[in-house]
Amino acid sequence: MGEAAGSQLWTDWWFDVVYARRLTFRERASARQYAGLIHWVDRRFNCERIVMDPNGGGTFVKRELIGETQLINGVETQVVPIGDRVDGPTKVVRGKFNLIMFKRGDPGLDELWPGLAGDEQLNDAVYCAVKEALELEKLRFPPPVAELRAREGPMAQPEGWWERLPEEAQWAYRNVEALQEQMLGLMAATKEDGTYQLTKRGAHVFTSVGKKDLVSGLLYAYAGFLVWLRAGEAGLPGGDAGDGGQGW
Repeated sequence: MGEAAGSQLWTDWWFDVVYARRLTFRERASARQYAGLIHWVDRRFNCERIVMDPNGGGTFVKRELIGETQLINGVETQVVPIGDRVDGPTKVVRGKFNLIMFKRGDPGLDELWPGLAGDEQLNDAVYCAVKEALELEKLRFPPPVAELRAREGPMAQPEGWWERLPEEAQWAYRNVEALQEQMLGLMAATKEDGTYQLTKRGAHVFTSVGKKDLVSGLLYAYAGFLVWLRAGEAGLPGGDAGDGGQGW
């Protein structure tokens, strides 16, 4: 990852996980509902990059994101369209082109990890990048709720602090805790002799116990961070998704 990412300025940063939101199968959300939620999150946090899996309906969500009207909290709302830098500028004159589809061919990902021959190599690259960030303690999580509740003395939380949090904040915190649990079930497959199992193109094979939806979200978010940072190092518009048709 070092050569692909250019300089090592990324090690001067901490990547803090501060928010997690998910929709489950029980909610049966449509592509338009997903797009509305993404626009809602983007309006609240002013996201520099949004990274999305093209599979599992991601392509349909992408088509909805470019619309100038979105269904946000059940209300038709005028928004700035969200698109990627590949074909977004051909769809709308003015938009926020901060979307990255996690696949080879995206300009930011190709700049970050050039010369990949297969999608499994892209997955391997981001897995290894997150593993390295964890080992260097550059990827951080908030303390568990149980730990915060147990604190005493000067570090103790005010009485009733959890109950006063908005419901959304409580769910976000629980999702971050669930993310950490999912990470414990993710591992690189090995052979009987203890060596790593690799694909024909030399990528690691990953297995997981239980769900990994939140882990995938973390991997994509970290890839977006590296793309943003790489663009800034190269003098490109890393800190500004921009309007109009400008791109990399």
